[in-house]
Amino acid sequence: MSKPTAGAISLIFLLMQVAPDLVHDFAIRGGYRFVLNQIAYPEKMTEGKRYVIHHSWKNTGVGKLPNSLKNWGYKYKLSFALLNKDICNLVYQMLDMAESSDGLKGFEFKYQSRFCPRDVSPGTNHFGIASVNTANKCESEIKLAIGNERTNRFCL
Repeated sequence: MSKPTAGAISLIFLLMQVAPDLVHDFAIRGGYRFVLNQIAYPEKMTEGKRYVIHHSWKNTGVGKLPNSLKNWGYKYKLSFALLNKDICNLVYQMLDMAESSDGLKGFEFKYQSRFCPRDVSPGTNHFGIASVNTANKCESEIKLAIGNERTNRFCL
């Protein structure tokens, strides 16, 4: 990624001084902003059993995530996980097939995802959700518009 030019930086500072309300409005509505409308998953899960997670999303931003661009190669994926309740370490993680670049402003996208936790020790875990970069060790790099507590970069 190239560095911004001095002229671009000067323009940004000028806009912040002259029209701070427009800069604030762009920060909130510009680009993409994935909002979780609804999610339903079982409160209790058993290792090795299959479950269905129902979830719906809306992009409230004016842009779309450019995940479908050739140089991005669909690297961003939605991820569901189980995290240890006490120390919040990742216990189980799955990548979902929901495609975030489909999310255009104002449309709701509904998905049903299969979740089958494997190699999970008995105990209590948190259920988490994140948008991860599959080209960077599945690290969470896109902050989802979810107000829940966050731990280990997952929204609980």
